[in-house]
Amino acid sequence: MVDVARRASSSSVFASGTAVILAGGAKSRAIPPSLRPRTPPLVSEPSLKAYHLLPAVRGDLLRKLGRFADASAEFARAASLTQNVRERELLQRRAAECAAEGMAG
Repeated sequence: MVDVARRASSSSVFASGTAVILAGGAKSRAIPPSLRPRTPPLVSEPSLKAYHLLPAVRGDLLRKLGRFADASAEFARAASLTQNVRERELLQRRAAECAAEGMAG
């Protein structure tokens, strides 16, 4: 089903949504190989430079990989980009959690 939808839409937002779906469905800490090539182009997509959810998604993926310092930095970046106070607080909390996990592990 994802392949059919991917052929129908080539947008950056669709690609980031696909990344979240695939990573969230995996029980392991590994990102599926089919996802890896799509992730870096999203970061360099000009239309997503100020989109706070992109670094938030990257933070979630990095956290699942056990890369807590990188995840913390992405959550902090996402927090700096959002204008929503509640989202900022959530993202700052996730950044702090990742930093603590990195120190503990």
